[in-house]
Amino acid sequence: MPDLITHTVAAYMIRSRKIKVHNLIIYLIGAMLPDLATRPFMILVPKTQHFFQAFHTPVALALIIYGIVQFFDKKIRLTVARMLSYGTLTHLFLDMFQDSVAERGYGWFFPFSYLDFRIGLFWPEDSVAIVPILLLVFFIDFFYSKYRNKKLMQESAD
Repeated sequence: MPDLITHTVAAYMIRSRKIKVHNLIIYLIGAMLPDLATRPFMILVPKTQHFFQAFHTPVALALIIYGIVQFFDKKIRLTVARMLSYGTLTHLFLDMFQDSVAERGYGWFFPFSYLDFRIGLFWPEDSVAIVPILLLVFFIDFFYSKYRNKKLMQESAD
C-alpha cells in the first residue's frame, strides 16, 4: 500500500497546476494503474505472479489503457488516454529508480526483450519511510492550492 501512495502523491506533486479536476483524477488513476493491474492478482493468486508481472510493462499497459478508454465517450477518449498514459509513465519512471533482489526487474521491453535496466537508488520497502513526509508535503500543497484558488476567486469577484 505505501508504494501505491508514493506513486499517487508523487504524481500529484508533479502535475500541471492548471489541470482540471476530472483530468487530475484520471491522471492519478493512471499513476496507480500498473500496480492495480498486477498486485491484487499476485497477492490473491500467488502462482500467477509471473503471468501478471507482464501487466506491469509499457506494452501491456498501453493495451490496458486502450481497453479502458473504450468505456468513455468518443469525444474524450484521447484526453482520457493521454491522462492515463501520463500517470502510467510517471509510475514507470519512479519504478526505474527501485532496486530488486530478483535478477529480472520489470521487463521494460517485454515481450520484445527481457532487457532490464534499473538505476537502483532505493528498495521498494523504502517507500514506507518516506510516505509520512510525502503525505505532509501533499497536504501542505493541497491546502495551499485551495487557499490560493479561493483567494483568486475572491479577488476576481471584487
